[in-house]
Amino acid sequence: MFDTVKVGRIISQKRKEHNMTQMQLADALGISFQAVSNWERGNSMPDISKLPELAELFGCSIEELLGGGASAGNVEKLAKGEGQGLSLGEIAEVAPVLTPEVLDEAVESARRGDTPSVACGDSSLQEGAEGESDDEDFDEDIDEEDEEGEDEEDEEDEEEPRRFHAFWKRTGRGARAHIRDGKTVYIFGAEKSGEKRKDKAKSKRLKELVMLAPFLSSARLRELVEELRGEGYTVSELVPLAPFLSEEDLDALAELAEADGGELAALAPFLSQETLKKLAERSGVKSGQLIALAPFLSEEALEALVMGALERGERIPRGLYPFLSERMIVEILKHKK
Repeated sequence: MFDTVKVGRIISQKRKEHNMTQMQLADALGISFQAVSNWERGNSMPDISKLPELAELFGCSIEELLGGGASAGNVEKLAKGEGQGLSLGEIAEVAPVLTPEVLDEAVESARRGDTPSVACGDSSLQEGAEGESDDEDFDEDIDEEDEEGEDEEDEEDEEEPRRFHAFWKRTGRGARAHIRDGKTVYIFGAEKSGEKRKDKAKSKRLKELVMLAPFLSSARLRELVEELRGEGYTVSELVPLAPFLSEEDLDALAELAEADGGELAALAPFLSQETLKKLAERSGVKSGQLIALAPFLSEEALEALVMGALERGERIPRGLYPFLSERMIVEILKHKK
């Protein structure tokens, strides 16, 4: 992410170097002087459509204007239409200064696989993309021990001991020990399980999408959620995206929720009472599971569900009483007799 105060300071310095007032800079860019003032105070940042104009006015690069660093360089690439090869994580870091159109194009490029991002696929699980670090070379020569335990001084004709060379390699899959005996190399390793690697990749991708979600169009976010569902992500795993989904998309996701698995309860804060009641009735939520849904249901809707549970002969937990009317509590007590 960018330091808006630092960027504002750079814009202010460049403006003064070119002997321009905030009003003159605003006129040159076709914006209000209040916008320029907000930039220079660090309250906001220019979006990507204005950065090339600013850089041209000041005779500098976009990267310099944004204070340098990888993120600034990535913004410059995107501004020039050269954003292929950026990962979802890199796009998420610069999303606040991207226009919806540029952001959608960048995300689509990542989805098509025009990026080496680990988070956009399973490239980290392939042999050629292990992300090996430099070898940790012990630079040790290891003498072979005398297995028969005989003293060296009693063995005049004893051959020179064999020499071994050992070093470590750390990779995306784990760690490996390489032991060289002349031209022969023995490799021993402890690798991460495939499931652990896959879970880590899934978690990373979801985290990046949550960072991107506030800036994506509803249509693009819907496509991404559908894509994740197709890849086996559960409703529970997708709950962090719920605050950014439209009501229609939320309802569609809730249709897939499993009431007994807690998924419906996880989505409850984002659903309308009508939708939540309908799904609870259809899913056959047990009385014990109603406690998690109670804070998000109207008293009328909750009592209708409680009556249904009573008719099925279910026991109503006391944890529901604070959400029920006195009349409903009396009805529950009658059924206990």
